[in-house]
Amino acid sequence: MLTYGSLGRAQLTLRYYLEAVTTPKLIETFANTLVVTVGSTAIASAFGILYALVTSRTNIPHVATIETLMIFPFFVSPLIGAMAWNFVLGPMGLVNYLSSTIFGLEKIVDSYNLVAISWVMGLYFAPFVFLFTSSGLKSMNPALEEASAMAGAGSLRTLLGVTLPVVAPSVLSGILLVFVSAASHFSVPLLLGRHKGIYTITTRIFDLMSGYPARFELAAALSILLLSITAIGMYLQRRQIRGREFVTVTGRGFRPRLIDLGKWRHPVFFLCLFYLAIAFALPLIMLVLSSFTPYFDLRNLQLTTSNWQFILFQHPMTARGIKNSFLLALLTATATTFLALIVSFLVVRTKVVGRSILDYLSMMPVGIPITGFAVALLYAWIQAPIPIYGTIWILFVAYMTMEIPYGMRASSSALRQIDEELEGASRMCGGSWLHTMRKIVLPLMKPGLMAGWVMIFVSSVRESTASILLQSYGNEVFSIVLYERWVEGGFTECSALAALQVIFIFAVILISRKVVGFEIGKIV
Repeated sequence: MLTYGSLGRAQLTLRYYLEAVTTPKLIETFANTLVVTVGSTAIASAFGILYALVTSRTNIPHVATIETLMIFPFFVSPLIGAMAWNFVLGPMGLVNYLSSTIFGLEKIVDSYNLVAISWVMGLYFAPFVFLFTSSGLKSMNPALEEASAMAGAGSLRTLLGVTLPVVAPSVLSGILLVFVSAASHFSVPLLLGRHKGIYTITTRIFDLMSGYPARFELAAALSILLLSITAIGMYLQRRQIRGREFVTVTGRGFRPRLIDLGKWRHPVFFLCLFYLAIAFALPLIMLVLSSFTPYFDLRNLQLTTSNWQFILFQHPMTARGIKNSFLLALLTATATTFLALIVSFLVVRTKVVGRSILDYLSMMPVGIPITGFAVALLYAWIQAPIPIYGTIWILFVAYMTMEIPYGMRASSSALRQIDEELEGASRMCGGSWLHTMRKIVLPLMKPGLMAGWVMIFVSSVRESTASILLQSYGNEVFSIVLYERWVEGGFTECSALAALQVIFIFAVILISRKVVGFEIGKIV
């Protein structure tokens, strides 16, 4: 860490690291981060593993519907999720209203505490564990379970003694990824904790950067400490999935052995729907309801369209935020997909020296906390000869860097599924490399590339952390408009803005699905 001596020369010092680990309020910040991280990881793991087992190993009806609904949180910004849950658990929220009306109890829950923060983050991250666990279960050879059944073991014993141990690496990979993501999460603690004096490392970094005077050195020290935590988690996570990516257990087709629930098939299905309704649908319904009220009060509910009229026709930042978000998302998705295509081709189809380094570098942003990355961007570009600091282009650099791993995942997966013999046949018929790519490889890769493009586009539209940390006047994106309106106290107007963003995102997904024809689950 740098400090400056009397002659203005940079000097190395550890004083900011010492301050970070010895100051009482910063020690409390680390403790809060640990509580939120462990709590949200436990909640996400419980729901993710349970619903992966239900959808992959039981005969409940409409499995595809449940699987699709489970990944919906990917498409909703956690910033909006925190806002929505505030209308459920907040002082004037639905739970407190029902407890007061039915039981005469006042304020039995509060959305501004570590428990609420952990709950919202846990629900948001549950799809990570769900997808990892489901992937492991679906690629597992059912012969192991069949052997257990033939030996006389019941369904429960087979599940606990065979199925879960075999897929343990996939499960642990999902849990570790959630742990890393939760430790570096920013939006939910910012909305539900900061104004009550509850800080995590990420929100403390934000305060240090946005306060006066700004303490960039201490923010950088905290960012490095946070990076150390996430780096350990990512190392453990990569160890678990090493050698398992893109590999199936067996080449033959098979169907997993399903547990027959009998008369419980439909009750379990409706229980799954009930969870999804409470966890995701209810908060969004309350968010939409609040967007049609002048002030949110369930005891005296008045409906109006004034909030929508304000944000659509009067609020000066709405149009600018939508335009900037759309432009950035379009540029980021296109540029990242193109770059990822080139890099994935070098990694998968060539023997270029250093291709493994390219692969590793392209995946590094997954393990870098966005708050720490934003601090690094500020240091890198604030005095750079290219004047992008304070412009929309620093957001473009941030978005593209954060999204390149997902572009690589989509491109590499699509490319690995194409047999090299097809390209060899084209060359044997006299086709050039460019002709082969244009007529054979790219058309076959199109569904995967488009799925990746849509994922990056949606992720860029809903991105909030880097946007809030790197914002500048005149270059606001949608998430900044949302956050600033919330801070100003325009909660119901903010609800209308949030609902507008959700509608826009799902419109993009549905239109893309109609045009390209991929399944929603393939873009996450």
